[in-house]
Amino acid sequence: MTRENNLPGGAFSAADNIQQEQPSSRPMIPKNEEPGTESLGAAKNTVSTLAKTMSSSVSNPFGCSPFVAKPSPLRSLYAEYVHILVGPKKIDFGIHRGLLCQASKFFQAALNGSFAEALTGIVELPEENPYIFENVHTWLYTKEVKSITNGEDVPCNVNRLVELFIFGDKMGMPTFCNETIDLLIDVFEKENQVVAFFLARAWENTSAGSPLRKLLVATYVQHTNDLESFHADFFPPMLACPDFLLDLAKAYSARRGDPPKKRHIADPCQYHQHAEGEERCPKKETF
Repeated sequence: MTRENNLPGGAFSAADNIQQEQPSSRPMIPKNEEPGTESLGAAKNTVSTLAKTMSSSVSNPFGCSPFVAKPSPLRSLYAEYVHILVGPKKIDFGIHRGLLCQASKFFQAALNGSFAEALTGIVELPEENPYIFENVHTWLYTKEVKSITNGEDVPCNVNRLVELFIFGDKMGMPTFCNETIDLLIDVFEKENQVVAFFLARAWENTSAGSPLRKLLVATYVQHTNDLESFHADFFPPMLACPDFLLDLAKAYSARRGDPPKKRHIADPCQYHQHAEGEERCPKKETF
């Protein structure tokens, strides 16, 4: 009796089923391909895709479009550093090229032309005072003209302000010069007096028609009737500056005998330097 007659309905045994299905349950593998190669390649592709996705997520966690900084006038002011070596000891002041060139015609020409300084980004000012340039450096970033005493910022005295104007005038910095003029006016009005020790320095380092010269002469005229009104201490520094005496004599003559008027200067802008078409400064109240 055969195995088929012993099973109802002619059914096969479990062993027969396994034996019959075994040939078709295994995939057909080409002879020239080793088992596992296809699955290994798919795994590599999956890992590579996952790595790219994770990298993108880390660099751009919010899924936004990548930010690309576009050039702008403001950003260009702080794009690059230059070095200004001041005084015989070459004190190094690092400063942004665009910020410095925007404020100074001298540095604009030196750092953007065909000079060596434009390539190296280094400008040497061996004859200048580092303390004066420190004030200029501070003003460029803060728009405040201050001196440092015992580690604290303090207002500049008259002598320092005159020196700052001279430097700014030499370097072609009209906005900075205007600021020093305003501070000089404030000091003269607050102290209600004039000084003479810096006259020679001012006239030797400025040209005829300089706003600084005009302001100093106007201040003297406001406080005195004539040369006889000055204290004896004034004459040595005044005599050392004959050009000042000449300008002062002309101012006395233009006043035509009117008494001096001790008052606030109502229009400081008359001592400012402005480009053609630039708006004038507002007038101050007269007291």
